[in-house]
Amino acid sequence: MLLHEVRSVRPGEWVLVHAAAGGVGQLVSRWAKRLGANVIGTVGSEGKIAAAKAAGADEVLLYKSGDWANDVRRISDNKGVHLAVDGIGGSIFMETLKTIRPFGILGSIGQPAGPVPPVRLEDLGNIAVMRPSVIAAVNDPAFYQRGSKALITALQDGLSNPIGAEYHLRDAAGAQADLEAGKTTGSVILTT
Repeated sequence: MLLHEVRSVRPGEWVLVHAAAGGVGQLVSRWAKRLGANVIGTVGSEGKIAAAKAAGADEVLLYKSGDWANDVRRISDNKGVHLAVDGIGGSIFMETLKTIRPFGILGSIGQPAGPVPPVRLEDLGNIAVMRPSVIAAVNDPAFYQRGSKALITALQDGLSNPIGAEYHLRDAAGAQADLEAGKTTGSVILTT
């Protein structure tokens, strides 16, 4: 949905992926690289940089320190990114708006750092903001089938995503706590 529907990413375009060491972040980074995009990833700690790079991020920045938004603009030819995928929310969302080039798109897919603050339409200028929803896809069978086929084809062509951690179902609360505390990388699964 993010790389084909929110924006049809083309070779040479710039994609910013927040939480690039997480399960969704790694998958989006890998898929964007397969499409020929330049990927800038952000992570919450230095210990996650290697995972984001292994997933295909060309550059990895710490979003909790420094002026990462200006660094993103500088790295992306001083113009900004074509697509930003924000799975963090909160104050990160507002900073991410500064990284989008004219006619680029910000896809807001989560908010573990808190709700997305209100945004005035006049402050957006000529960039777009989307809040893509998996639920909307499930409720549209043709859309869901198209996305599923694209994913299955990419997996058959070698796209993969490592399992970062496995938790027994009875430890689901611990898995949730580790996710919220930023202690995980890769996809987290529950087993029985």
